[in-house]
Amino acid sequence: MKGLVLCLAKLGDFIQATPLIRDLSLKTNELYLVAAQNSVAEAARLSGLVTEVFTIDPRNPEPNLTLPSIGSGPLCNLSMAPAALSVLEKIRAQNLKAKVYGPRLHHGALSLPIAQEVALAVLRVNRRYSPFNLVDVWRSLTPKPSPEAKLYWPLTPKGVKGQERPQERPKVGFILGAGNARRRWPRENYTALGQKLMEIHNAQVVLLGDQKERALGKAVSLTFGSETDFVNLVGQTNLAELAATLSELDLLIGPDTGGLHLGAAINVPIIGLYFGPALAHETGPYGPNHLVAQTLAPCGPCPESRPCPERVCLAIPTVDEVYAAVKRLWVKDNADFDNEALGIVNPDNRASDKQAADKEGPSNEDPGSNLYTTSLDAFGYKLSPMNPINDPDLLKTEFLREVARATVDPDYTPLRPERDLDPGDKDFWRALTERIWPPSAPRKLKERFIEVLGQLRLLP
Repeated sequence: MKGLVLCLAKLGDFIQATPLIRDLSLKTNELYLVAAQNSVAEAARLSGLVTEVFTIDPRNPEPNLTLPSIGSGPLCNLSMAPAALSVLEKIRAQNLKAKVYGPRLHHGALSLPIAQEVALAVLRVNRRYSPFNLVDVWRSLTPKPSPEAKLYWPLTPKGVKGQERPQERPKVGFILGAGNARRRWPRENYTALGQKLMEIHNAQVVLLGDQKERALGKAVSLTFGSETDFVNLVGQTNLAELAATLSELDLLIGPDTGGLHLGAAINVPIIGLYFGPALAHETGPYGPNHLVAQTLAPCGPCPESRPCPERVCLAIPTVDEVYAAVKRLWVKDNADFDNEALGIVNPDNRASDKQAADKEGPSNEDPGSNLYTTSLDAFGYKLSPMNPINDPDLLKTEFLREVARATVDPDYTPLRPERDLDPGDKDFWRALTERIWPPSAPRKLKERFIEVLGQLRLLP
């Protein structure tokens, strides 16, 4: 059997789709991929998951679609963008017997799989309640998906790092850039964090980014001291070289980018920086035991395309919060990793705890208030606060995840989150249901959604 995946998106989207693509590769003899970006095509070839990759320009109204026939095999689309839907229709016209999965047009209207329909229904109301990570939405596109919930990359590092005390001189990668300016952590924050890691932990900082961030890499480099303390690889690695570099890191820090998701696929411990348009519930680093510093402005998360004259979305994780996440990852549950080890790694020149604290500098806020840890269960990605917080939005998200999960999988019995907080009165859930499911929504999904709310005692 042959199959085809249409991935007219970015590198990060391909990496997050690797559980689905790997599942399809195991169920087919030949699997083809159509990409719109060279980075995605390169990643697909390096992954070893596909037989052949085709690159097209979706802006061309009549793209060259001379593709192998897949007969009655799977045809999977990963995008709701109009260009992707248009290309999908052209491919379907050449493969009339193919089994189509993912977003598609049906009699001129957008048709979505159940998981995507439920996720989108919640997003119509408030993205803060987002119940599914993108990886899990895509994992559920095909019937009987693989139960293995993990990103895939063929490069296997020497064990999973971050589960024990870092090496004598830990290597920490900084991803400096992002596809959208609102996702970029300020240069001065990277400088302050890098200097703190060098001074307190004797760390070597590795600067990462693509060609467009070369000037940024140079500017950050000039703020550091000895060249033995850092390596500037911004704009100097292809994808294979980047993957090899990531596999040697003890820690990777950066915003929601393809490089961050590649690091998660290689099992590098990650601290994700999420703010502005980025929401960790949707696209956080996939896998267990990563940390996320998530901040949300009152109006956030915001669409990337919407103008923001006030720029309030620049409410961002602080250096103190990110450094607190570093210590939490490195200390973990290792009893012999004491305060002295947090000071200076070099055994011949160890500072006292007081000296180490002085170097850290004062903190004006709770450094753990915006920190979350990641985990996986049978359904996929979970995000939990490191410190107990009375966040009604977070609790609603926990309930909605259970409701959405049981709506998608009728065999699943939903569980009430074990938290002593008010999940909202019945009027809230009744109004939310009507807003999520307009009259045009699939009737069976709405009925199942209401049924699950009743099981959780959220509706009478």
